[in-house]
Amino acid sequence: MLFNSLDFLCFFLIVCFTYWLLPSKFRWILLLICSYFFYAYWNPYYLILLFTSTLIDYLFGLYFTSSNNPIKKKIGLTISLLLNFGLLFSFKYYNFFTDGLNELTYLIFDRKFIPNYSILLPVGISFYTFQSTSYAIDVYRKNIPAERNLGKFALFISFFPQLVAGPIERAKNLLPQINNQKKYISFQDVTEGVKLIIWGLFIKLVVADNLATLIDRKFEDLVNQTGGALAFVMILFTFQLYCDFSGYSKIAVGVSRLLGFRLMNNFNYPLISSSFGEFWKRWHISLSEWFRDYVYIPLGGSKKNIQITLLNILVVFILSGLWHGATLNFVLWGVLCGVFFIVEYVLIKYIFSQIKCWNYFKAIQIVLIFSLFTFSLVPFRASDLADTWLIYKKIFQSSFGDLYFWFVDNRYSPGIVGLYLFVFIEIWFGLKLNKLFNIKNPITESIFYVLIFFMIILLGKDTGSQFIYFQF
Repeated sequence: MLFNSLDFLCFFLIVCFTYWLLPSKFRWILLLICSYFFYAYWNPYYLILLFTSTLIDYLFGLYFTSSNNPIKKKIGLTISLLLNFGLLFSFKYYNFFTDGLNELTYLIFDRKFIPNYSILLPVGISFYTFQSTSYAIDVYRKNIPAERNLGKFALFISFFPQLVAGPIERAKNLLPQINNQKKYISFQDVTEGVKLIIWGLFIKLVVADNLATLIDRKFEDLVNQTGGALAFVMILFTFQLYCDFSGYSKIAVGVSRLLGFRLMNNFNYPLISSSFGEFWKRWHISLSEWFRDYVYIPLGGSKKNIQITLLNILVVFILSGLWHGATLNFVLWGVLCGVFFIVEYVLIKYIFSQIKCWNYFKAIQIVLIFSLFTFSLVPFRASDLADTWLIYKKIFQSSFGDLYFWFVDNRYSPGIVGLYLFVFIEIWFGLKLNKLFNIKNPITESIFYVLIFFMIILLGKDTGSQFIYFQF
C-alpha cells in the first residue's frame, strides 16, 4: 500500500478517525492490527517474517533483563544478532554470496556447487531488522528497560507509517510514546502533519516521479547518449533520489503527527552540506546514526590510531552500501563514499585545519560535495558494473554544450519546474535565509501550501510508482 495511492488515503482516514474515537488504552491495539494489515497488503506471508523478527528480540530483551551473568548475556546477544542477520542474509544476500562463490568454484573446478533460489525480498526487511536489532542491543547495554508487553513491542517494530522505509526509530523514542499515547491531538500537530504530508507528496509526485521519466528514458539507451546528457541526468538523479526518499520520510512523519506520534527527522537539508562529515549527519540520519552507534563506535571509532580510524570508516561505508543492495554496484557505491569521506577526513585533520580562510569558501564546498556525491551515485543508479563504467567513461568525455542543450530541451518539463521550487526552498531554509525576511506567517504559509496542493493536482505524475527505498 503506497502513500501516494487512493488505497492508502482511504485506509489512513479510517484509521485516524477510528483512532481518535477510541479510549486511549485501546488505541495501540488498533494501530497494531492496522500495521499488520498494512504490511500484509503487499504479501500476507511477509507477516511471518515480521513476527519472527519481533518475537526474537522481544524474548531476548526479557532475557537480558532477567540475567545477571555477563557471559550468558553476551552469548544471548550473539545468538540474537545471528538470528536477526541470518534472516536478513537468507532473504536478501544469499544469492549474492552464492553467485560469488559459484564463480570462484567454476574457475577452479569448472563447476558450480551451490544452488540458487528464487527468493522474494520482503518489503522493508532491512529497516525493521535494524530497528529490532537496535532494541536488543540497547536493552543488553542497559540503555533502556525491556518492553514486557509483546503487543506494544510488536507495534514498535511494525508501526505502519515508518515500517517499510524508515526512519529507523529507536526504542527510547517510540516505545514511550506507545506506552503513553496522547489523549487528544493539538491544532499544531494537525497543521504540522498536514503540511509535511503535502510537501512530501509534492517532492515525490511532482519532482521525483517526473524526473524519473526523463532519467529512465536516457538509461534505456546508454550507448547512444552523450557524456553531457548523462552528466545532467546524474544531477537530476541526485535530486530524484533525495526527493523520493525524503518525500516518503516527510509523509511518514506527517502521518504519525496526525496520530499523535513524533518520529525523528530523517533528512536535514543534506544537499547544502559543505563537507562529507556534515552530509552524512544530514542524509538518512537514522541509518547514519545506527551505523555510528552499533558499528563504528564498537569498532573503536576514532579513539585508536589513524589507520584503524580510517579502516573503521571504510568498513561502515561498505556495510552501508551492502545494506542498500546485494550487488557489486552498491558495494562500489559504498567504497566511493568511504574513500571520499576518508580523503576529506585526512585533508581536514592535517591540512585544512591549518588554513583559516578555508571556511570562507562555503559555496564552493557545497558545490564540490554535491558534485562528488552525484559522481558516487553512478553505480547506485546503473544496472551493473558494465553500465557504470560506460557512464563514467562518457561523463569524462562530456562537453558543456551537450549538458546545456539537453537542459534547454527539458527546462519546462514538470519535474524540472517542480525542481526550481524545491531547490529554492532547500537553499532558503537550509541556509536559514528566512531569518532575513519572515515568510512563515500564517497567511503566507497558507498561500504557499495551497499553491503546492494545486501543483500536485496539475503536475503530479499519477503513476502510483513505488518509492525507491522500498527495494532496500
